[in-house]
This record gives sequence, structure tokens and C-alpha cells, in this order.
Amino acid sequence: MIFFKAGTDVITSGNHIWDEKETMEFITKEKRLLRPQNLIQPSPGEGFGIFQSKNNKKVAVINLMGNVFMKKCDDVFQAAKKFIEEVKLKKDADFIVVDMHGEITSEKMAIGHLFDGKVTAVVGTHTHVPTSDYKIMDKGTAYQTDLGMCGDYNSVIGMNKDNSLKKFLKDNSARRHFPATGEATISGLIVTADDTTGLAQKVQPIIMGGSLQRRS
Repeated sequence: MIFFKAGTDVITSGNHIWDEKETMEFITKEKRLLRPQNLIQPSPGEGFGIFQSKNNKKVAVINLMGNVFMKKCDDVFQAAKKFIEEVKLKKDADFIVVDMHGEITSEKMAIGHLFDGKVTAVVGTHTHVPTSDYKIMDKGTAYQTDLGMCGDYNSVIGMNKDNSLKKFLKDNSARRHFPATGEATISGLIVTADDTTGLAQKVQPIIMGGSLQRRS
């Protein structure tokens, strides 16, 4: 709830969606929290929604999860094709955003090409590291393989680095993973879209604060 109180409009998720058992009840009531659309059914909540922006635009958001090295879920490409057939840009929604939560770059890139020209943006999540391939694809869809995490990058994907090393070294004193609590970096992507077509006009990465920003 703290994110919604801070002004967040929609939250997408991924393979950790059910880590806290309370989420299963919360997601049935809170439509702004999405779980992957292609989770094996029946699953609580929704993987897709159309939301009203502050300037009265309809923004569709779909959360998909990859099949390679991830939790068992339905074929992500079949789920994507079904979505393309059912939800049309500038007919059903003014803008469409796809969160592709996946482990491998090839799967994310293929999904990006599948959606090119049919949605406003396809952004990848899960690997915790921002990729430098943000772009507008041939048919006008904004794309980035992974947005990266918002958190302390002086870590191991956000977890305390010393404890993570102990785990990799099979040190018996290692504890259960816990977050690094140093200065955080906010990572993301700003997409400027055409109001007439719903396609992207400009993409700009966000890297604010923390160790990543200090490198420049």
C-alpha cells in the first residue's frame, strides 16, 4: 500500500508474487497490483488491466512471465499472441505497456519484436541490472531488455554482498538473504508517446542516485 499512497498507478510483478501469503488475498481486492497473465490457472488476481490516467487517457498494462529458467507457467508467446488479438492500440486503449518478466535476453527480445508496432512499450524485468539497449524498434514500440532494480547496487542483486558471498562459498555462518541498505539507485525508463498513434516517440533511461549514478 505504501507505493500506492506515494502515487504509484500500477504495480506489476513476477516469479516472487506469492512469496508473502497475504498477497493472494490482497490481489483479489486491489486491481492495481498485477500478477503474470500467463500464470497457470486458476490464480488469484489479474495479469492485465486498463487504467485511467490523470489526463483521462486509457493505459493498458499487461504483465507476462517468461518460460525459460522461471516458475512453471503457460506459454508466454501464446499468451502474448492472444493479447494482441484481443486488445488493440488506439481502439481499446490509448497506450499499452508490456512488462516482460524473464530470465533470458533472447526470450525478452523476441517478445519485443512480436509486440513491435502493436503496443507503446515493452520493458523487461527480473535480472536486477539495467541494460543499455533502450530504443524505439522499427515499427515504433519502445523497448529495453531490463529496467534494472531500484535499490542498493553495492550488493548482489540487492542483497547484502557479504552474506551473499558466504552463501556462494558454502560458509555455514551465512544467513538467509537480506537486503543491502546502502544508498539506493532508482532505475527505469521514461517513454514519450504519440497521442495519435500510441507509439513511442522518445525513450530516456532513468538512473538516479547511488553507485550507478556516481560512475558518470
